[in-house]
Amino acid sequence: MTNIIAVVGKSGSGKTTFCNLLKKNLNCKHINIDEVAHSIYKNPEFIDFICEYFGSDYIDDNGQVVDRKIIGEYVFSHKDSKQVKLFNELSWQLMKEQIDNQISTEYDYVILDWFNLQNTPYFDDSKVKILIKPKDEEQRLLMIRLRDNISKEYLEKRENNGVIYNECDFDYVIEIEYDNVDIIDKAQKMANAIVDIYTKKNLNCKKVFNK
Repeated sequence: MTNIIAVVGKSGSGKTTFCNLLKKNLNCKHINIDEVAHSIYKNPEFIDFICEYFGSDYIDDNGQVVDRKIIGEYVFSHKDSKQVKLFNELSWQLMKEQIDNQISTEYDYVILDWFNLQNTPYFDDSKVKILIKPKDEEQRLLMIRLRDNISKEYLEKRENNGVIYNECDFDYVIEIEYDNVDIIDKAQKMANAIVDIYTKKNLNCKKVFNK
């Protein structure tokens, strides 16, 4: 059975960079669930759903979704509506199909990387749960705006609809700086800890890599 490692953190916290470094140190596959979520916008079933429930204005002449950000803004503003609940259900169904297809037993470990992973069954199935925290919150927000090319207002809506993490739910809480040396060092330590955990069958070890 594949050993799932759950890596969770806010957008822009550095978790994907951290996961890529972990991957270099372990025999593992890394699945970035954000990328999976983006890919479903090309799925014909999802496009038909958008056209039916959001309107044909959201679909261009080539039959593609015009702009994910526009739909995202609607979803953030109407999160309790039946329309958005159906949107979330179909999104997760299509995403789960892709994730399950990508999880392979040929690797010792599979790293799942997503901000909302703790609200999925994969989190319960994982034996190592890692929370990534940025040391500089203001820098994180600035980096997201520049990376995603979004306004401050849109980012505030997205952040207000974000999840709250309970550190007690995680085996490791890793606070990182936006510094290559810091991330590389902590990824190496984490990789060593994961191997040690599975070698010794000790899954009750909890640490915080803050220094």
